[in-house]
Amino acid sequence: HMGDPEWVEAPEPGWKGYATHAGAVRMAQVQIIKAMAEAMHDTAYVKQCDAWLKAGEKVLEEILWNKNYYRNFSDPENGIVSDLIFGYQLDGEWIVDMHGVPSVFPKKRIDATLETIRSANCALSQSGATNYANPDGTPARVGGYGTYGYFPPELMMLAMTYMYEGQKEF
Repeated sequence: HMGDPEWVEAPEPGWKGYATHAGAVRMAQVQIIKAMAEAMHDTAYVKQCDAWLKAGEKVLEEILWNKNYYRNFSDPENGIVSDLIFGYQLDGEWIVDMHGVPSVFPKKRIDATLETIRSANCALSQSGATNYANPDGTPARVGGYGTYGYFPPELMMLAMTYMYEGQKEF
C-alpha cells in the first residue's frame, strides 16, 4: 500500500511506471534464476528468462536512458517522467557482479552512468553520494532522506560497483 511508510522508504520523489532501480534489480534476479535454469538444463525456463531480460533491456534503452544516466522513472501511461539522477540506480549491476552472472546494463551505459553519478551525486556529498541530483548536477530538493541524504547500505553497494568496474581508487 503506497500510503504505508513500511512499504515506501522515501515517498518523495517516489517511483512510478518504469523505475530504473527496481527494474534492474528484478532483471538481476532473472539473471540469477536463468543461471540456475541453465544448470538444471531447463531450456524452456531459460527461454522465458531471455524474454523477460529482452523486454527489460528494451525499456532501459528506449524509455529510461537519458544520454548520460538512466532516468529515475518514466510513467508513459500518465505522462510523468522523473529525470532526477538517482545515485543508486546501478544496484542491479552490483547484484549481477556479486553473483558472477551477465550484466543487466550495457558496459558503455554503466561507464557513463558511473561518471554522471560521480560528477553529480558524489560531488554534492561530503561523505558519499546523494540519493538524488538534478540533471544539471545541482542539489535535488526532495523529501524522504532530504536533499543531501543517502542510505548507507546503498553507498556500500555503489562503492563496490565502482570497484567491480575497475575504479578501485575512487
